[in-house]
Amino acid sequence: DLLRIAAALMVVAQHWSIVGLSDLGNSAWLRSITSYGYLGVDVFFFISGVVITRSAANSHAKKFTVLRFARLAPAYLIILIVSIPVGL
Repeated sequence: DLLRIAAALMVVAQHWSIVGLSDLGNSAWLRSITSYGYLGVDVFFFISGVVITRSAANSHAKKFTVLRFARLAPAYLIILIVSIPVGL
């Protein structure tokens, strides 16, 4: 989980350095450090794939599917409920 958080923060740092630093003058040194933030996406999904594969390998298909749905559905429903009024 810590590696996935670090990967997500890499992406955030890159976006922040591109958009957020435009008003801070010359920040080429910071942009050179954060320019590799795009790799955070690949790292995040690679680690997630390994974790999900290990979880699926240690469980029956039905149990894995039910547990995965139970974990993801509440967040999905909350985002859906919040997003629908914004889109109207």
